[in-house]
Amino acid sequence: MAVEESTFLRIPSDAFTTLQRENSAFQARLLTHVASTLRHTNEQLRAICIFQAVGRVAWCLGRLAARDGRVDGAAIVLTRPAHHEIAEMTGCSRETVTRALRRLKTKRCITWDERHLRIEVDALRRYLRGTITITLATSSRPTIE
Repeated sequence: MAVEESTFLRIPSDAFTTLQRENSAFQARLLTHVASTLRHTNEQLRAICIFQAVGRVAWCLGRLAARDGRVDGAAIVLTRPAHHEIAEMTGCSRETVTRALRRLKTKRCITWDERHLRIEVDALRRYLRGTITITLATSSRPTIE
């Protein structure tokens, strides 16, 4: 499902096979993309199987923070995601996501306004008791596993 306007190109299978066999750079990028997609899918399945709803939502916020967040002191700030987007990533209903976010807010792990969501890293670490690793690097990108 595309979340923004996209353009798609259809390549006949014979042409694709020829391109992939004759262009080593294309083949390398294709294999890298397939491996990355498989790794992401495995991480998502692990989160869905291991964590309860609040843990899944926290994992999802971590993924979004690692991809789009910026470090702000001891917190990570990202554009506030829609509840239905989190629901799709976690295998939860939108209502369950709303309850999980409220729980994380009550525990002072996150706060939000109309545009941004702020993850309080130390509070989230304490609440999740080490099930998710969060590292604030000296760069502007956090690492969350």
